[in-house]
Amino acid sequence: MLAVALRAGLTLDAARAASGVSGSQHEESVNSVVRFSRITGAPRAHALLALADALDDADQRERDITIAMASARATTRVLLALPAVTAVSAEFFGFAVITFLFRLRSGPFVSLRARLSPQLRGDG
Repeated sequence: MLAVALRAGLTLDAARAASGVSGSQHEESVNSVVRFSRITGAPRAHALLALADALDDADQRERDITIAMASARATTRVLLALPAVTAVSAEFFGFAVITFLFRLRSGPFVSLRARLSPQLRGDG
């Protein structure tokens, strides 16, 4: 955004305000470039444009990473909910999946609890 504002011909202060650099983490970088060009006599416009392009690229990468992470989180949530949705759907269609898992003596969760009970009590 800073690069666009500078290329549009805004002054440095107006470009900072328009792009939101003032008060951000990039303000120190812009100040360093201005100080460097003042001390060395380097052309400030070219240095600022290069810095602005780099900052814009970094901001775009951060947005891309945020989008990628959001889609990964959404996929994880869907995959975590899938077994529960499947069990409820099976119950709806008449298959006693939840009953088998928790209520019958041969259900895997009941069997596991029965096997672990003596060990948990200290009997085994």
